[in-house]
Amino acid sequence: MSEKEKKPVVHFLQYAFFQVFLRLIRLLPLGVATWVGKIIGRTCAFLSPVLTPKMKHLAIEDMREAFTRISRNDQGMTRQEASVKVTELYKNLGMSIVEFARIGTLTKERVNKVVSFEGIENLRIATESGQAVIILSAHFGSWELLNAALALNGFPLHVVARPLDNKYFDKFITAQRSAFGGGVIEREGALRGMLKVLKNKEILGILLDQRPPKKDAVMVDYFSRPAPTGKGLAAVAMKTHALVLPIFIVRDTTAGLEYQHKIICEPPVEIANTGDKEADLKENTRRFTFEIEKIVTKHPEQWLWFHSRWIKRRRKNGSL
Repeated sequence: MSEKEKKPVVHFLQYAFFQVFLRLIRLLPLGVATWVGKIIGRTCAFLSPVLTPKMKHLAIEDMREAFTRISRNDQGMTRQEASVKVTELYKNLGMSIVEFARIGTLTKERVNKVVSFEGIENLRIATESGQAVIILSAHFGSWELLNAALALNGFPLHVVARPLDNKYFDKFITAQRSAFGGGVIEREGALRGMLKVLKNKEILGILLDQRPPKKDAVMVDYFSRPAPTGKGLAAVAMKTHALVLPIFIVRDTTAGLEYQHKIICEPPVEIANTGDKEADLKENTRRFTFEIEKIVTKHPEQWLWFHSRWIKRRRKNGSL
């Protein structure tokens, strides 16, 4: 059997294994399921030096450099401190996977027992204003739960996403994301779908924290370091005069319960409109990126540092 022939079989087996996991997780009480997710995350962190050493190294070094660049003192963040935060990131991801697996069991009553809202009036005012509304967010906290929680509270989103290579997972995840209203717009050729959503006065959701293809990017600072960033959000917001609200979900452990979350809804970002389209495009993208930087600065262990966000320059010895 060739590699091409093996791939569908492997994809099906991966999905079948996940379905078994999903059914078991849904049978567990929430607290126990969260504990299982935490153990999964800690196990992945423990095995990462063997299984995914480059990914963990990337996360540690990028976090250390980012916080050293914005630090007001000479020390910044040490590698050891970054390593501890990255271990916490693995734990957060493990719990987020469990939460995503349980989304199909949610109701408004259930979700509001584990999610509180801060500034929800900002979103309510925006949706009642008659203007188009875009939610700016990131791969931060339990971001799939953010989508479900907003939808169950009357704010369904249409999100832009890239289809997964595994068609079984892609179908499942698309169904999860649109289970309570809204839908998924494929990233390739997404402009028409985005404009249609905004024209219909529905809410568009965009995660702006990953590096796009060069043709779709502008360079703006992220943690005082130039990073290629998608310009589509700024272009659409400028074209439609949409309100862009930064909204993030934060794992809130103040009560000692790791399955509690807070959704923070910020006021709309002021959109630059000087008449210089290219300058405004870059400035608005910078403003949106800074909103992500602010929340990541407060909770670095909850952002997905495993993505190669910045362009790496090779040193003379060939390393990054």
